[in-house]
Amino acid sequence: MKKLKNTGAYAYLFPSFLIFGIFLFYPFFKTLYLSLFKTNKMGQAKLFVGLGNYQELLQSSSFWNSLAVTLIFVVIVVAVSMILGLTTAVLCNKTFPGIRFFSTAYALPMAIASSSAAMIFKIMLHPSVGIINKIFHLDINWVSDPKYALICVAVLTAWLNSGINFLYFSAGLSNIDETIYERASVDGASSLQKFYRLTLPGLAPMMFYTLVVNIIQAFQSFGQVKILTQGGPGESTNLIVYSIYRDAFFNYRFGSAAAQSVILFLDSSFCQRARISSYFSSLNSLFVENSSMAGSPFFYACASRCRRTSSVLQHLSPADDSGASVCFTAQSRQTLILRNAMFIIQDRFTFVKMFFLSVS
Repeated sequence: MKKLKNTGAYAYLFPSFLIFGIFLFYPFFKTLYLSLFKTNKMGQAKLFVGLGNYQELLQSSSFWNSLAVTLIFVVIVVAVSMILGLTTAVLCNKTFPGIRFFSTAYALPMAIASSSAAMIFKIMLHPSVGIINKIFHLDINWVSDPKYALICVAVLTAWLNSGINFLYFSAGLSNIDETIYERASVDGASSLQKFYRLTLPGLAPMMFYTLVVNIIQAFQSFGQVKILTQGGPGESTNLIVYSIYRDAFFNYRFGSAAAQSVILFLDSSFCQRARISSYFSSLNSLFVENSSMAGSPFFYACASRCRRTSSVLQHLSPADDSGASVCFTAQSRQTLILRNAMFIIQDRFTFVKMFFLSVS
């Protein structure tokens, strides 16, 4: 009977595995396979070259320029979009007249297609009739100047990503207990101190998840580059995703494009692993050095996901957190466990998503 129950569970999971296998696993392994071959114009493998495609890429100055441009682009997009999302979420966290209008306006970018936004942005940046040059009395060809082209594309992408970041951070802010702000006000804490000592730590899990998602989206940006600059002027905006597209569908070098996809995956994975390690290290030291903030359930949720914080978890165990008893009721502990499980699932799914989408 027990075996039948287990078989039934796998039967329910089979459609999901089938979809993942067809649309994710197969393209990934096909990409690895093609990266070892020279192909014809139809993308069919013809000549086995082993690591020859990778050697050509590593010796190509165009590839290294594309990789450097991509990393700069990702840094700008992630930083600007997260700052915009956090700022607007904090502004809309207070009650004031017209808050619904502003909340809708701040979330609007997530509902706009990147191609439509790029077309409008291109008109706004037009050197003769663009509204930007008209307002500031400038004479700059924004998307045709190598100094400004990458910044223009990055700012547009950051604005498009800021809408979903606004929703993420708004959800995180709504889960922070308002009583901790009241206690901080009684103790004489300023607004800036409450933001740095309470708001940012409370948003730490959501900020981490948002960071991962934004890095993935930035690495995958394509439509904006295609419409605004097409990788130019020169190669100033030749992101690696656009380079893959051009190699595969214009130069018919599917083997080289597949090799670039694999390198993009390795690059994004390395950057994310490094960011995660630094995040968990700083989180661990934050707990050890700030025991007075141990009552925050958000801190507890972060620490419980950190493999290197067993001593921290002992320090924050329910038996020892008498000072945090207000935050840790029986119900809040159950909620915390569920929230922690959700973040674990989100983190793991994000890594799987980054793994496959970066090479698809």
